[in-house]
Amino acid sequence: MTDQTKLVEIDAFADAFFASDGASQIWFGDDLAWHVRTETEDGMFVLSKPGGTTSYSGLESLLSILAGAGIRRISVEWDGFPAAILDTKTGLTNFVV
Repeated sequence: MTDQTKLVEIDAFADAFFASDGASQIWFGDDLAWHVRTETEDGMFVLSKPGGTTSYSGLESLLSILAGAGIRRISVEWDGFPAAILDTKTGLTNFVV
């Protein structure tokens, strides 16, 4: 993360998200977890949990957190996402992206 990257909890993240020009993204990281970021003229904002971690094990729970803050549309990147995880138990096969 650069000096311009800020780790923020959901309320501050939502403020940054709505102030951004649409440069927001959920991505599946090398740590095999989901992360979310948004970029504004004030820098990059990464959603963090109250303990300071930025990873989420489930996409569905991350989407629920974002929806609770009014965020209903965001791009999702999953390059390198293990195919074995894409099954009906995760619910991912039911998402329309």
